[in-house]
Amino acid sequence: DGTSRSTSRPTVTAIDYREILDVMTDGITVQDLDFNVIYQNRMMREAFGIRLGEKCYAAYERRGKVCEACGIQKAFQTGQANVVLRTGVLVSGRLTSWENCCIPLFDKEGKLVAGMEVCRDVTSRVSLEQEVRERNLQLGRMNDQLERRTAELQEALRQREIMEENLKKEMDRRARLEQELRVANQSLEERVTARTVELRDANKHLLQEIDDRKRTEESLRQAEQKFRAVFDQTFQF
Repeated sequence: DGTSRSTSRPTVTAIDYREILDVMTDGITVQDLDFNVIYQNRMMREAFGIRLGEKCYAAYERRGKVCEACGIQKAFQTGQANVVLRTGVLVSGRLTSWENCCIPLFDKEGKLVAGMEVCRDVTSRVSLEQEVRERNLQLGRMNDQLERRTAELQEALRQREIMEENLKKEMDRRARLEQELRVANQSLEERVTARTVELRDANKHLLQEIDDRKRTEESLRQAEQKFRAVFDQTFQF
């Protein structure tokens, strides 16, 4: 019974490798040394259509010659696996991005016979990375604008500080001038007052002299009249 149970289980060798590859979520495509597609798993067939016998560069990227920086070509040349980022045109015509692991395939004698690409659709990731790059560029531009604005504000602040300093100096200068003017006005008022007193005293003294002169003249006139009267009386005698 145990033997029957064990022999009834499918073994890996009993399962066609193509069935395993068809259930993979990554695309698998195999090209011969002339870049002809000789195998596609289900994912690749559904994405790009059945392209067996076609050139891989025509089938997947719709090119007329081997792609620049072709990962399969590099694998053929170096005998080493490598990873490349490629674009692909789906059956729908939509442009997509793919991360392809390109692996050289050898036969039992070690002879290079084909190349396999394990293809992962990274359109969303590439789109997100592009969006991040664009956002970074926008942030960079915004940062540049912010730095320029900050520099402008700093310069404006510096100019304002200079203006405030100049205004303070001007206000201090005006305050000194006003103080000097007040002192000068006060001195002028004092001089005017003193001069006014001098003029009033001089005028008073002048008036006094005039009065004294008038009295003197009157006295002289009276004396002259008396003298004439005496003279006239003396002359009559």
